[in-house]
Amino acid sequence: MKALHTFSIAFLLSALVDLSSPLSSYGQDIPTLVAKADTSRFSVQHSEWSLLNFYQAIDSSGTTVSMEIIVANTSKKTDWTAEQYLGRIKDAPFHPKRHQEIEYKLLHDLYTIRIEHSGKCYLMLKKGSPVSGDVQILPLFVRYRIN
Repeated sequence: MKALHTFSIAFLLSALVDLSSPLSSYGQDIPTLVAKADTSRFSVQHSEWSLLNFYQAIDSSGTTVSMEIIVANTSKKTDWTAEQYLGRIKDAPFHPKRHQEIEYKLLHDLYTIRIEHSGKCYLMLKKGSPVSGDVQILPLFVRYRIN
């Protein structure tokens, strides 16, 4: 019982030191996350956005794609009223036959995501307030038709 009590006190003290230390960080900085992102299927070249995560899948009928993109932007000059280039879907089987515009609601904001037949993806804030802060992170989850 004494060993358990000693262990508990040591654990609580170490946890308290970890939480109070300004040098410890429980999150990761954006450059570290960007360096770990898999860009083999989505390219963010020539975009002010950085890719954090990307996933896409075609449904069993082969007509609808589910796409998830998590992007970050550190620019303080983002014009939310203008369409912004996010990046390009690299895999041709996931390109729509015609361009698609999808509305995406995130909390109280409404975004338009446009996907061209070439796979290029664009984003625009249609209604609401722009994301604030030093780093704007957007999780985008959309479904679009291939044909």
